[in-house]
Amino acid sequence: MNIPSDPFSLTGISIGVLTVIWFFVRHISGKFIEKQFQKNIETYKNELQGVLESKKFDFQRMMHDFNLYRSKKHEIYPELFRFLLKATIGLNNLKNNWDFPYFRSLGKEFVVQYLLEKGVGQTEIDYITDHWLDDDEEKIQDIKYAIKKLERESVKNEYKIFHNYFLEVELYLSDEIVKVIQEILQDFDEILENMIYDLLKIRHKLDEIINYNPRTETGILYNRIFENVDKLKKQLKNELSVAEY
Repeated sequence: MNIPSDPFSLTGISIGVLTVIWFFVRHISGKFIEKQFQKNIETYKNELQGVLESKKFDFQRMMHDFNLYRSKKHEIYPELFRFLLKATIGLNNLKNNWDFPYFRSLGKEFVVQYLLEKGVGQTEIDYITDHWLDDDEEKIQDIKYAIKKLERESVKNEYKIFHNYFLEVELYLSDEIVKVIQEILQDFDEILENMIYDLLKIRHKLDEIINYNPRTETGILYNRIFENVDKLKKQLKNELSVAEY
């Protein structure tokens, strides 16, 4: 084999060999880089898919929880207002309904039947009607006391139902609603407490000792309760409307 002695020929051969090697290395490197790139892309795609699935699950869970919360509010709010309405209707009757039959002209039998229909116990009826005289003012006051006492107990029971339900569902209520209800509860407590003195005043004629009148001094509390009931109704309707979501 003859080896060219011309240095330019050797240089040309070397360049040619290096060029071939360079293209070969470039080709191999390109394939390697492309393979690694595809591998990395696939890894990133899998990771991204995992993140998207996780976010999708979180979003679905969040929407599920939100729908449950919204459904719970639609269940709770009407029931809460229904309990409050029953208590306030009873309170309104307790405040305003002080009209009684004219017992002086109706006789003992009417009084007994009247008290039975109002739910007064037999023992108290016997006590009231024993030695009945139509013009016995003390007996008539006893009748009024027995009736208003029962009315107060009825209102108190309705109030307890509302209060207990409020405590059960408070977690689902907005801060605005909780604030209004707490004001109503505070005024309700005070009225029921004051009513005890009013009943005592009826029974024992304590006008000269206890200067309490449910139509005057406690009128502010009654008015505030009824105003807050209206305020609560509007707030409940607003929060249940589509605009709130």
